Amino acid sequence: MNSDFPVVSRLSFSTHFGTTFVAHTGSGRLEHTRLLEDSPFHVPVVALGISSIPDYVFFTVPSRFLPLTAQYDPRVATVLAWQVVPQDEGKLALRNPVSSKFMSFQPGADDEISAVMCDRDAVFEWEMLTCDAPPEATDDPLLRNIGLAITEFRNPGVIELDRPRLVDSRLAGLQTLLGRDVRAAYPAERYREFSLGQKR
Repeated sequence: MNSDFPVVSRLSFSTHFGTTFVAHTGSGRLEHTRLLEDSPFHVPVVALGISSIPDYVFFTVPSRFLPLTAQYDPRVATVLAWQVVPQDEGKLALRNPVSSKFMSFQPGADDEISAVMCDRDAVFEWEMLTCDAPPEATDDPLLRNIGLAITEFRNPGVIELDRPRLVDSRLAGLQTLLGRDVRAAYPAERYREFSLGQKR
C-alpha cells in the first residue's frame, strides 16, 4: 500500500462499566458486555482510527457483512463514524457527527449484554470510554480499504471494496467533513458549549 496513504489502526475501548462493544447478528444493534466468549447472536465490533483524521473513530464488523446502528441513532451502515470528544483524566466520549448526540451505555449485570444508545446531550460517567491500549496499525486488506474509502475521495482506483461497504465508508467520511465544518463555524468557547450540551 502507498506510504502516502493514512495509517489505519485498530483501537481498543472499554466503557465505564468495564465492557466492550459487540453487535447483534440479527439487527446490527450495538451493545456492550463483559462476555468475551463466542456467541451465535453477537460478534465483536472493531473500532478503527485513521492517522489523517485522529479526532474520529469508525465502527465496523469485518467478520461479516452487518449494517450497524445504535438505539435512537437513525443511521444504519456497515461503517459508522463517531467524533472523539476528550474528557478529563484521559477519558473520552463518542458523538454522532450528524445529530451531535453522545453515545451512552446502559448498566447491566456482569453476565448481561446491555444497550448502546445515542441520545445524550452531555457527558457523564455512563457516556465515558477509556482507551485500553495504543493504536495498533493493521495490514488487514478489508480494514485498510475501508480507511482509504473514508479518506481518499480523489483516488477511487486504489480502493478494493464491495459496493455497499464502499458507499457506507464514503458516507462516514462525509460525516467527518460535516463535523469539521461545525467546528470551523464556532469560536473555541462557543464550540465547547456546543460540545458539552445541556445537563440531562
